[in-house]
Amino acid sequence: MTGKTHKFIGIVVGGAAAYYGVTALHDPVHLFYLVAVPVGAMLPDIDHDNSKLGRSRKNIVSAASTLFGSLIVAFCKNIIFSSILFHFIQI
Repeated sequence: MTGKTHKFIGIVVGGAAAYYGVTALHDPVHLFYLVAVPVGAMLPDIDHDNSKLGRSRKNIVSAASTLFGSLIVAFCKNIIFSSILFHFIQI
């Protein structure tokens, strides 16, 4: 399948899921499916170099790894800072 068909099927399924969630379940949170399902439908093609996401895979992976690395550094900094602060409060 091409990127267009993945996107189209994702939009149709996401719209149906959102419609069902809002009308039958009366929960507006299901409107999130309008965005999440088309994005998820595009992910199977990310490993092909000629697909839409495959062409930008290096940028996506680089951004994700930078974000993940930053989150790990921030988490470690908070743990170290909290333990030092806790040690000084105990004194």
